[in-house]
Amino acid sequence: MPELTCLEICAGAGGQSLGLEQAGFAHAAAVEIDPDACQTLRINRPAWNVIAKDIRNFNGADYAHVDLLAGGVPCPPFSIAGKQLGADDERDLFPQALRLAEECEPTSVMLENVRGLSTGVDGTALAGAPPQPADPVDYLPRLTLEMAAVLQGFPPAWRFSGRKTASYRQIGNAFPPPVARAVGGSIRSAIEAARQASSAGPERLLSAV
Repeated sequence: MPELTCLEICAGAGGQSLGLEQAGFAHAAAVEIDPDACQTLRINRPAWNVIAKDIRNFNGADYAHVDLLAGGVPCPPFSIAGKQLGADDERDLFPQALRLAEECEPTSVMLENVRGLSTGVDGTALAGAPPQPADPVDYLPRLTLEMAAVLQGFPPAWRFSGRKTASYRQIGNAFPPPVARAVGGSIRSAIEAARQASSAGPERLLSAV
């Protein structure tokens, strides 16, 4: 099965990266600003082109016509747990993701974010809520790094760089690898089907219609 190329932005600790790799995508580059997350990627995939950079200063034209532009841009601007400032939040990197899509002209785009991005929830419904009955989860022991990583879908061999707090943050912010693999597999199938159709010739395309 030939590999397709992928440019990943906001790669984090590699949850989405790993899933896309399993779906058959080879990373042309993985861009991430956090140094601990970059080191995590380098530890687990020494051969990858890991670029420690703010995507605001990254040029997508250097990776023109990759098969997939993927990324988990920060969710706080749209998360129901945050202030939901959206485009007014300095952490909103969706405009940068759109810029990169224009610059690299990928075959497909996969951007992960939270529900608030599409629903525009402003959080006012939560204003009159903080006491609730105790949740049984409150009585469970704190998850170890290894337990949290497995629950998020990382394989046991995946290692995280940095101190404990940095590692927990990387795991918590990660795109679950099994989800990325499933979505990446669907994107791969769509790309391959489109290419087969375009190479089939006019007569075959008409008969298919």
